[in-house]
Amino acid sequence: MKLDEWPPDIEGSFQKPGRDWTDKERERVISSLFDKSRLPKLLAITRKHLGPPLPSPEDTENALYDFCGSKSEFGYLDKLINNYEPKQGRFLAYFMVALKNFLHRQGAEFRKQFGQEVSLVSAQNDRDEILPDHNLNSRPDLLSECEEVIDCINQLPTNERKAFIDYYFEPHSYADIAAEMKITEANARQICHRARAHVTKCLEQHF
Repeated sequence: MKLDEWPPDIEGSFQKPGRDWTDKERERVISSLFDKSRLPKLLAITRKHLGPPLPSPEDTENALYDFCGSKSEFGYLDKLINNYEPKQGRFLAYFMVALKNFLHRQGAEFRKQFGQEVSLVSAQNDRDEILPDHNLNSRPDLLSECEEVIDCINQLPTNERKAFIDYYFEPHSYADIAAEMKITEANARQICHRARAHVTKCLEQHF
């Protein structure tokens, strides 16, 4: 199942505000959201946005559980559903924005609590471990979690792939990339934007 693909009986629920969903509709959406075919993709996204440093699988699962089961009057996910409005766009996009914002806050809090603010040097070393030679296929554990994303990135031409990984996976600026590739900063920006457009178009076929 693609990330934004739902059973036919669920699609109708997204045409009305979440506060108007019946208990059965709410249960069906939540159940489908965490379907075994969709869960690995959600975990891969959670892992990416919780770091750096790259969290362990256990920390990743805990963060996703905390998002969906946060202690509150109704639970964070219930409140999120109650606030959903069809005019805001697709439910999954609405859900993902909230999830990513939550993970960024959680990651920052985690690093602050344990004094693990990552310097540019340590972040680069971490990413070099994950992405040696700028080829994501060198990490089969990551490949199994987000195969479609990695496949799309690896389809990029060499220069675009390197620039894309440097900018979006490592803390490199356009100026850094330009200096390393011996091109202008404007060209570095253009290469990154072109690579992102190619990856986005590729991912649309999967998600």
